[in-house]
Amino acid sequence: MFVQVADSSERKKLTVRSLEGLAASIGQEFTTPAFQMEAERVQYFERATYLDVKHAAYGEPEGLGYGEGLLEGFHLLGMIDFLLTSIIEVDDGLNVTPWNYGLDHVRFVSVLRLSDVFRLRVMLSGVQIRPSGTLVSFETSAEVDNRERPGFTATFHSLWTDNSRQGERTAPQQGARGESTNE
Repeated sequence: MFVQVADSSERKKLTVRSLEGLAASIGQEFTTPAFQMEAERVQYFERATYLDVKHAAYGEPEGLGYGEGLLEGFHLLGMIDFLLTSIIEVDDGLNVTPWNYGLDHVRFVSVLRLSDVFRLRVMLSGVQIRPSGTLVSFETSAEVDNRERPGFTATFHSLWTDNSRQGERTAPQQGARGESTNE
């Protein structure tokens, strides 16, 4: 299963008409469609990150440990960007590029497995105009069907650059420690 686009329960989209006007939506909540990870894609992630090689440090006797169908937390975090794009509509006249900027306050609250269906509940929590672009922050929570506790929570930041001002701004550059050098 992929994103269930027919799932419109509680679905509310964030429409972005201008970067300057985005701040008016701070505090509003949005919800992605229901989503379930595909086993084949999970295997690709595990192979690409060497999680398919059982590490001796885990020392899991057969039948114990994490169990079958566990979704790796960092794979789930990588899904935030994809899921956000299902609820953010950028006006056709707005020529922007959102760059992943970072995560804060990440917590893996309860285990997610292949069989779990979840959706992101998202709140726009901050908009900050900077010389290198507009820093947009979202509070996210992975709500799992038939469960009280979320799978994870995280604050997701993206830096939106205005492509119509191409000569004035460039893609965010990183210094030796990963900090932006465009500020």
